[in-house]
Amino acid sequence: AYRRQRQMCIRDRSKGNPNVMIVGWERPTATLKKSTDGGATWSTITFPWGANINGRYSGFTFHPSDPNTMWVIADARVKKSTDGGVTWVDEPGTLPSGTELFSIALQEGTSNGFYVSGKYGNIWYHDDNIGGYVLYETGLPNVWVRELEVLPHVNKIRAATWGRGIWES
Repeated sequence: AYRRQRQMCIRDRSKGNPNVMIVGWERPTATLKKSTDGGATWSTITFPWGANINGRYSGFTFHPSDPNTMWVIADARVKKSTDGGVTWVDEPGTLPSGTELFSIALQEGTSNGFYVSGKYGNIWYHDDNIGGYVLYETGLPNVWVRELEVLPHVNKIRAATWGRGIWES
């Protein structure tokens, strides 16, 4: 009989406390696990309704100094937890209908600012001050952006695309 293996699709470590880690997988049941002791023990945390952790959509990030604050991509929304994953709420604002998100990257030194990338080559910025999403497309191609990275030391964002290489803006 054919059995699908569990594939870890989310894995992240808090910069604020490297002992705090998250892993997640989709099959056979969507699960998020959290460790607060460097991986010695793991506990299940609340899986945010609508979150995608299936390899194609695996966006997750921690706040840089608060390991209890984290964001995860959830369909065409971003969910935020401020209590270590016990509860999740939608970030305010609306993305275009039909948006599929792939990646999320936090912009340190902002009011919880982050970028999210989409299937059709779009990147949006959001922070607590604007309360919504602003399209960010300066110097970036209009193709699938699979992974984002914010490089604060050079004030750049890098976007890894599907078939068009890595771009920087």
